[in-house]
Amino acid sequence: NAQKTDYNMKVSVYDDSQLSFKYNISSELDYDLFKFYINGQEIFSDSGIKRNVIFSQYLSKGDYNFKWLYQKDYEISLGDDAVYIDDIQITKAVFNSYTFPKTEISQKSKPDILYLKNAGLIPLKVNDIHLKYGKNFALDMFQGEKPCRGVNFSLNPSSYCTFGISFTPKEEGVSSDYLIIDSSDKKAKKEYLLKGEGKNAYKEDKYVSFAKFIYNVLHSISSSSQIDVKTLADKLKNKESAFKIVKNTIFSPRYINSLSDENYLKILLKMVKKDNDISLYNYYLERLKSGAISRKLLADEIFLKNDWISLCNENSVKPFDKEDQIEAFIERFYNYSLKRDSDEGGMSYWLDALKTKRKNAIEIGIYFFLSPEFLAKKLKDKEVVAMLYRTFLNREPDSGGLNYWVDRIKHGLSRKDLIAGFAYSKEFSQIASSYGVQAH
Repeated sequence: NAQKTDYNMKVSVYDDSQLSFKYNISSELDYDLFKFYINGQEIFSDSGIKRNVIFSQYLSKGDYNFKWLYQKDYEISLGDDAVYIDDIQITKAVFNSYTFPKTEISQKSKPDILYLKNAGLIPLKVNDIHLKYGKNFALDMFQGEKPCRGVNFSLNPSSYCTFGISFTPKEEGVSSDYLIIDSSDKKAKKEYLLKGEGKNAYKEDKYVSFAKFIYNVLHSISSSSQIDVKTLADKLKNKESAFKIVKNTIFSPRYINSLSDENYLKILLKMVKKDNDISLYNYYLERLKSGAISRKLLADEIFLKNDWISLCNENSVKPFDKEDQIEAFIERFYNYSLKRDSDEGGMSYWLDALKTKRKNAIEIGIYFFLSPEFLAKKLKDKEVVAMLYRTFLNREPDSGGLNYWVDRIKHGLSRKDLIAGFAYSKEFSQIASSYGVQAH
């Protein structure tokens, strides 16, 4: 957030000319802007999600400084949060300097094609084309639609040939060189500045770094996960929540079925860097073994807390999203009332109902405790009341409260009114709110 990136090009136009380029943009409409400047003057700005947009503008003779800028505001990211520029074409122009896009160390950039044209009235003798240093840049005289095929040749009036320049950084940081063109036209420009920047992909890319952390934790316990670092990094870059990525990977059938309760818990605690907390490990393991909490609900309990939030914020990735919170809220009802994990169809239904506000938290709670599946358990009154305490108040019942509600049931309190007594409590409203859900 609150960052910008730009790309600059300087050229000299020797006759009436035309500039054109193509771009794709994927950004927050009206806030994260792509701007284009000519000689410091803004020509246009754009935002939103658009593909294959072509910009074209006529140019008169003169020197030009072109600048493409993408600027991010302080919050909210939509789409790729990026602009992609391609196929820059300028007719009847020569460049004064050229800057390559940032390129990973030891990786060769795509060759950029340059045109060498004889704009005079007599043949032009090209004596030599070379790079002054040749350390990070390379010439290829056989690139383009009409390759020059050498560094010593002649061009007839109005004819041209093409060649390529590529950039292969050997170290991090900015590199420069000069393209030298020696010809029979002694008035022509002889040196052209080339610039490029090498980047260390793993150091610069925060998403790759955090993806490696997730991958290493998953594979430290079981090698059954088929996901790779690149896929994880791409998901983080596309603003998918880190919790959702971890959850979907762990609960893939091949992976989850390979884990004992002990190893499952170790993975969760390693993810939040609490794997050395023996007392916490024993506390959660006892709850898992006793059936007091399911694996899914345990993941929700661990990943929706401050340890995970802080870790993700330190690495500039999204810890969880609104949907993760709502799913965790729904999972509580499956776990506490039905004593099982949610099924895909049921979770999808209730998630949509809460997101669209067709149902509120109280209505969901009442449904679960009046559902045929719950009633079929034929639990004793004390057991039902204890479940209501855990579900709606997030605690075990005290003896006074338990006896109070059991006595009311004996004196005719209906099951629906019993549930309502818990569902409309202040405590349940606070619990629902902590998951980003309205109680009623």
